[in-house]
Formats: sequence, structure tokens, C-alpha cells
Amino acid sequence: MTEPRAFAEPFVGMTVEFRTGDELFAGTDDNLYVGVSGRGGGREFAVDVRLFDDHEQGSDVFYRFGEVWDAALLERRAILTAYEADGWNSPRRLPMLLSDVEQVYVRKAGTRQGDSDDAWMLTGACVTLYGDRRPALRRFESAGPIWLGNEFGEKLWLVEAPAPEA
Repeated sequence: MTEPRAFAEPFVGMTVEFRTGDELFAGTDDNLYVGVSGRGGGREFAVDVRLFDDHEQGSDVFYRFGEVWDAALLERRAILTAYEADGWNSPRRLPMLLSDVEQVYVRKAGTRQGDSDDAWMLTGACVTLYGDRRPALRRFESAGPIWLGNEFGEKLWLVEAPAPEA
């Protein structure tokens, strides 16, 4: 559901929160991606921070990509800037309006053999897409837990949630 306030606003920033399960072997060292697609195309964004072990058992990690105008959020949370978040991994590189976004998903890269896959237990995901200025944003969420891996499937499509009050 797209709110009228999101129409005609370019997609310029994104925050991603991943909560990893606390079970044994819930974490992963595999690459994770957030995909954004809709009218006019789409792309994936690598969810990674260099020199940081981010998807470990029991972790709750928050990432920033591109321009995020929510100063209160940025002050409240420990935010990791994703690799190349303001360069090639920035939402600004995808010429898309917030109102054109139709799907947001999480993907775990796998290996070709099931027995060598490093499965991941995702207990929650929240992806917030930001427009150029307040209050243009859209939020997509999952409920967990769900395992992602060769044996279980590697993608999870998120559901649009009501935007928080401005």
C-alpha cells in the first residue's frame, strides 16, 4: 500500500535491520542482499560491512544506505554504514520513485551444494525506503523465524507495513 505522500519522491536512501536467531548455527558468513523492484526495474543491494562479522547468532544489526533524513532514528540506533552505501551500493543509483516500488525481498547467497551451504535463521527483517524529504518513506517487514539456505529456499519477500507517524 503506497501512501499518497510517497508519490513522485525519488528513492534515495534505505535502512535495513536484520535479527538473527539465537539457536546454535543460526548465523551465516554467506552474502546477504536486499532486493527492491517495481515499475521501471530494480536491483539488489549488498548488505555487508567490511571487517565486521555482522550476521552472527543472536545479532540485531542495523544498516544505512544512501540518504536517510530521520535524524532521531540515526541518533537512537547504532548504525552501520553498508559497504559503498554512498557510492555504487546507494539507492540513488536506481532511478526509481518510492511509489514505483512493488516488491522488497531478502536473499541469502548460497553455494551449489546443499551440504556446504551456511544456512541462516532470520528472526526478523525491517527495510525502510526513504524519499528525498520527510515524510516520504515506505516500510517492509517480515516476521520470523525462517531459515534461508539451499535446503529451505534463499529468498523471502517482505510485506509492506504501515509507515510510522511523522
